[in-house]
Amino acid sequence: MKTIATAALAMTLAACSTSGEYRDYLAAQHAANELAAKEQKPLVRILAQDGQPITGLKSVEVFMPQAPAQIQQARPSEWAGVIGQGLSVVGALGGVYLGGQAATNLADSVGRSSGQGFQYVNPTPIVAPATQVVRPEVVQPVVVTTPAPEVVQIPTQVIDQPTLVPGGL
Repeated sequence: MKTIATAALAMTLAACSTSGEYRDYLAAQHAANELAAKEQKPLVRILAQDGQPITGLKSVEVFMPQAPAQIQQARPSEWAGVIGQGLSVVGALGGVYLGGQAATNLADSVGRSSGQGFQYVNPTPIVAPATQVVRPEVVQPVVVTTPAPEVVQIPTQVIDQPTLVPGGL
């Protein structure tokens, strides 16, 4: 197991090591950017004739925005992606295997320390009780009558003359 881990570590370090290829890629991209800027032709050019300045300017140039050429970076090997994918699968499977081994060892040590050995315990089955039908007892309903509404007469008072209250404001 240590041999596999050492080999995986060595392959990972070899894949991560850098060479001058990336630096060369960046230099080539920079050169392409400079070349594109030098060779760019203006969209509009306004030149003043001799002795007739354009509001104090000699010329005005308007360029069309454009992207420089993109340099494709060379890949070191087509197998680098395959090896990287393989290492990730091996790592996942190794983690599952080692996790299972650790769980088995833990369960075994707990079983040995309890003095009863390693056992699997089956739960006690639960039996549902038999269905019982309960018939409701028939009861004579009680009828409650609603009393008749009572009409209340509200007396109306008519004040013909205003009443003065002593001590009022």
